[in-house]
Amino acid sequence: MEQKLHWLNNAMVNIEESKKRINKIVREYENIDKKLKLIYLYVTFGCNQKCQYCWINNNTSSGNNEMNLEMIDTILEEALPLGLERVKITGGEPFTNNNLIRIINRILSFDVRIDIETNGTRLNEELLLEINDLNKIYFKISLDSVNTSEHNKLANTGSDVFAKTISNIYLLKKYSVDFDIVTVMNKINKNSMNETVKYVQKLGANSHRIILSIQPIGHGKEAKEIQLDLDETIEMINNIYKLKSDYENLAVGTLHSTLPPAFMPLDSIQFRPCNWGVNLCGIMPNGDVSICAPAFDSMEIVAGNIFNQSLSSIWYESEMFKSLSEVEELEGICGRCSYVKMCRGMCRIFAKAEYGRITSPYPFCQKMYEKGLFPTYAIK
Repeated sequence: MEQKLHWLNNAMVNIEESKKRINKIVREYENIDKKLKLIYLYVTFGCNQKCQYCWINNNTSSGNNEMNLEMIDTILEEALPLGLERVKITGGEPFTNNNLIRIINRILSFDVRIDIETNGTRLNEELLLEINDLNKIYFKISLDSVNTSEHNKLANTGSDVFAKTISNIYLLKKYSVDFDIVTVMNKINKNSMNETVKYVQKLGANSHRIILSIQPIGHGKEAKEIQLDLDETIEMINNIYKLKSDYENLAVGTLHSTLPPAFMPLDSIQFRPCNWGVNLCGIMPNGDVSICAPAFDSMEIVAGNIFNQSLSSIWYESEMFKSLSEVEELEGICGRCSYVKMCRGMCRIFAKAEYGRITSPYPFCQKMYEKGLFPTYAIK
């Protein structure tokens, strides 16, 4: 492979010095207290879009696949003593749940902060003003391209959802509501990435999260033809770091990707671990408690069900969460990586979908290692 990891060149000068810096960086991530700080609430599996890359199978019908207020009360009353600080409301498209505003306000009554993942098309001023405290709400809006046709093609609805999304982003700005933009990179939108990044900066997003890969679950199973190959992914990463250096208005940390820390420059590592297994779980509309995501293909990632047992017993006593508390058993390059206690092997759902086991290596890192492109200073 002729592609070079240009953004890492400075880190490869002194391997021993690099290893010392890695040990110092990773040390603060060791011995994390097991507290359930964050819950992903899948309030619905329904959606008004059929995004080509989505890891949710939103062909699932509504009804029993939606959360209600009683369920929210049960979850929060049991989760607060476990250390709950924040919930992420997700789906599907959360705003297709007709109870969503009441759910949001109920959560706010427990003094818990809320992130809402949404495509932004179902927002309106009336709904926004029904939320009791917008200062405790953080929106994460999907915007896959500044190019209208590209965004609409990926949304896969046959209508102009781009215009609705942009209009509602400006609605959030009108009421000074914090928001991030999330972009999933693929073959359809890769050539417009630079313009999309500049446009997002103009919108005033707090952060722009660029997802570098499509997970082969849900609709993503059928999206292999638009998935970036390894060469294209490396090109995207080079472009991201070039953008950071080229535009002064890109504050450090504002533009970031789903890049493992082993591939970040040692002098500017800005990594946000999700801490699966020790600080995070996901709860589905049917009550299943998982590592983070729906178990459409395997019950291996389900630890229990809140309708059958307490959340506390699931969190502390289930075999799944017990086994996930440590990362020493991860396979492939993850088991040999100096950053493993920091990133915890990245996304376990992606690893399982790609290689078949929850302990499998993270696909990007494993493929880079197999190509001889994994940084030697990051290997134990």
